[in-house]
Amino acid sequence: MTVGKFRNHKAYPKPRHQRRYLLPHACLQCRKAFRKPPAAQAYRCPHCAATLIELGRNFCAPARSDTDQWNTVAFLLQRGFRFRTLYAPHDDGSCRRVSYPATLAQAREFVIRYASSLRPPPS
Repeated sequence: MTVGKFRNHKAYPKPRHQRRYLLPHACLQCRKAFRKPPAAQAYRCPHCAATLIELGRNFCAPARSDTDQWNTVAFLLQRGFRFRTLYAPHDDGSCRRVSYPATLAQAREFVIRYASSLRPPPS
């Protein structure tokens, strides 16, 4: 009886969809966030069947009961901010990362200040 060579798990690559990282997707109607792989088509919410909005990796979902925070998220999304990393020029000539606002009042100022930094959405 001959025993073949054992091949470890690295010899069997994972399917392509399992190797990709997951991005947050939010449903504004349910106020829920899900992590899903990037896709060409928009995902549907499993609870209300609304279209999920793909967000950047910087998105941290607020509690479902925190309607003020979800209103801030909706406000930023309506103005084109998808929680991707933004950089702003600093006084010393360097660019520094900008943190997203926590309140609706801060979000209004944020939109005015950084509207020119928006990149077009990926096609």
